[in-house]
Amino acid sequence: MLSASACWMWLQTKLSFRSAWKPPLKSFNLTSRQPRGQSEDALATMFQGLDGRKLFIPNMEALSPPWAMEINSHAESIRGDIDAWQSSQYKDAKIRKKLAVLNAVTFIAVGYPRTGREALFNITKFFIWFFPWDDALDDTADNCQPADVIRYRDDSIRLTKESLISDLERPSQRHIDPRIEGLWDIARNFRARMTPQSAQRLAKNLCQFISTTANDHIVKSGGKPRTVEAYLKCREVNIGVYPIMELTFYADKVELPRKWRPENNATMAGIWKETAWAILIVNDLLSLPKELQQGQYDSLVPLLMYHRGLTLQAAVDQAVQMLHEVYDRLQKFEVYLSRQLTSEHAEEVKACVQTYKNLAICNLNWSYGCRRYLDQSNVQNDGSLAFEIKAYTAPTGNDNPLEYLH
Repeated sequence: MLSASACWMWLQTKLSFRSAWKPPLKSFNLTSRQPRGQSEDALATMFQGLDGRKLFIPNMEALSPPWAMEINSHAESIRGDIDAWQSSQYKDAKIRKKLAVLNAVTFIAVGYPRTGREALFNITKFFIWFFPWDDALDDTADNCQPADVIRYRDDSIRLTKESLISDLERPSQRHIDPRIEGLWDIARNFRARMTPQSAQRLAKNLCQFISTTANDHIVKSGGKPRTVEAYLKCREVNIGVYPIMELTFYADKVELPRKWRPENNATMAGIWKETAWAILIVNDLLSLPKELQQGQYDSLVPLLMYHRGLTLQAAVDQAVQMLHEVYDRLQKFEVYLSRQLTSEHAEEVKACVQTYKNLAICNLNWSYGCRRYLDQSNVQNDGSLAFEIKAYTAPTGNDNPLEYLH
């Protein structure tokens, strides 16, 4: 088993059919809510005049718990297969360019260090699937109508349910978009090795991710930016870690007994929540410079600025402090859980919690080395990160990733 610092050194060496069918649109109350753009305008005004300013993110690794990280021994053997699968699955050059710097193998190899090669390969494909699927919504900007997003959402939910909780051998309808249809083979592989109950739980969490993410691109409550608390509640789901956490049975043949599930045990619910928050705060911080350049302001730091009257740097510092508090609560929940455990199911529960810890801590180390979020030139000698704020420039043209719906 490697220490966190040793693992980080290792990570650095590796970072290098069209159908006329359309599902019925579900009823969706758009009249009582304000368009997303209205509240983002209020956030955007805070960044006027900040072009060219320096932004510093303190060393988040120094705040992380002293948890050792283990790397799956099959990681190197699947890299070539993953590259080949990506090239075969995604023909769009823009998607392939983004995936080329993702280094998904390392994330899953640390998150699931004991799983076999086949399962590691399939979980890695699942992790990759999230990014093109979500980017299709992020890239729509103002060129996509709510009905398009709703249909994209409903297509995705339909395929999720059919692949994980039905007996169909193929989708009921072929789909033109590989960002949706690509899930089928991955999910069917899951279902073949999972119990019906574990597959249903995976389907539930994946559908919640899809629904929350898509709905978040359509509307938001009120005519002003939502509260930090409301944002975190939504982000906890659409960061996408809960479906990954549901794969313990598929990966290692262990799962939480019913009484220890987060919906039945408050301590486990706390562990799940803090795991998601640890990942989302890191993601929001490292994505911030890119999102500001793209005119995307609805994230943790801008909301802290808006609601708490903070400068950009002060809001970043507060978000880092929040991350420190999340790690602290996560460790306390683990201690409290250990006091609740009896000999019955103790090993299964501890194994699952170890996976959640793996995901929380590997996300930080993986994110520091992931060129999707930053360049190594951003990393300072003391482990802090330095960025230059670049002003938003409105895109030209009418690029709509969901145009196939018309």
